[in-house]
Amino acid sequence: MAILKFRVYFEEDDSIYRDVVIKHTQNFLQLHETILKAYEFDNKHQATFYRSNDSWQQGREISLEKYNKQYRVDPLIMSETTIGSEVKTPISVLLIPTIFISFGTF
Repeated sequence: MAILKFRVYFEEDDSIYRDVVIKHTQNFLQLHETILKAYEFDNKHQATFYRSNDSWQQGREISLEKYNKQYRVDPLIMSETTIGSEVKTPISVLLIPTIFISFGTF
């Protein structure tokens, strides 16, 4: 079982960061909750992850739920999407722009 370590930081100030550890079999909802807990945020903070690349371009959305809006491609749902299905390389980049946190593995 792979254990993944993520460095989560604020885009505006990368000196404010948290390292979080999660199993590759856990889902994005569990990662979201782990990040909220690491920053001592309450569960009112919603977020959407996006696949990304080294240029920070937004790719496919991984959302808490499917919202009533137009999508080019339906989003993946956090509770149904495992971390290991989306993080396939030692250096993967994901964005969480809704709560203004960006992070990547290291």
